[in-house]
Amino acid sequence: MNAHKSKIISSIVGCMSGYVTTPSLTQTEAAARAALISVQEYQVVVDLSGLVDGSEVRCSSTIRFRSHDTGAQTFVDCAAQVVSARLNDESIAASAIAPGRIGLTDLKEQNELVVESVQAETATDFGVHKAVDPADGNVLRMDLVRAG
Repeated sequence: MNAHKSKIISSIVGCMSGYVTTPSLTQTEAAARAALISVQEYQVVVDLSGLVDGSEVRCSSTIRFRSHDTGAQTFVDCAAQVVSARLNDESIAASAIAPGRIGLTDLKEQNELVVESVQAETATDFGVHKAVDPADGNVLRMDLVRAG
């Protein structure tokens, strides 16, 4: 996996969502993960319907990947609040989910990670911003903003 794909796997699970303080991915960690796995597919579903009457953006992120070392472990970064995470149809224990990271253990040759996450609408930093008309309360627009 090249550096671009390694960066994507670090950010894709964040589902274009609000900032969660996360440990920085080091070059050593990225290289080790790149040597261990080959990403085959990403699927990200973003549900903005919660912003119409509320303040939540929900996301379901699926990553399908191969492990070159069965039984190995790694992690994926997640810049959102994790609601649930499943690896190969097995729930990932809450103890393996830390702010910004989800531990992945006992990798199979073929793997599927599904992460459900949520982000409260933000007014600063990056994420989905909602503009509301103060006169009538109608939602004017929703923008995706990424920190520079």
